[in-house]
Amino acid sequence: MPVVNGKKNILDVAYYMIYKSILLQYSITPLKLQKLLYYFQSWHMVYFDGDSVFPDVPQAWVNGPVYKKVYEAFSSKAYAYTELSNVDEFVSDCDKKAIEYESKLAFSEREKDFFDQFINTFGPKDAGYLVLLTHSEQPWLSARGDLNPNMRSDKEISLDSMLNFYSNLHG
Repeated sequence: MPVVNGKKNILDVAYYMIYKSILLQYSITPLKLQKLLYYFQSWHMVYFDGDSVFPDVPQAWVNGPVYKKVYEAFSSKAYAYTELSNVDEFVSDCDKKAIEYESKLAFSEREKDFFDQFINTFGPKDAGYLVLLTHSEQPWLSARGDLNPNMRSDKEISLDSMLNFYSNLHG
């Protein structure tokens, strides 16, 4: 099945994911956020017939998939392993901000249910686990090719490779 480019703004999805994680008392760091966005995109395409959430494509960085736009937006706010629930900007009015971003995203009921199931499945996992998981999976491995494990890369992980790999896992 072909990938259909999503219309949501990845930064809106990122902020919503941060606020929901904090409200649910799940650890959330910039590094973990990148992996959550990657898995949310991947599994969304599987469950919604190739429909991606946002048009952005991740790059195969050393620590796993990274969305450059999200990295640029958050790199000045916190380091990769900084717990965002300790950053005032994200904690104040967290419940109101979560509602605001949920409204902005205008998820269908089915997408909202999917998001809730997703965040309750992946939210409790730590960043290190998610990094190792991405490092064991074909989309990241293929995009990196023969690169040394510590070599920087801006090679893209195609949405098609993500959809195909996770569709096959789903069965």
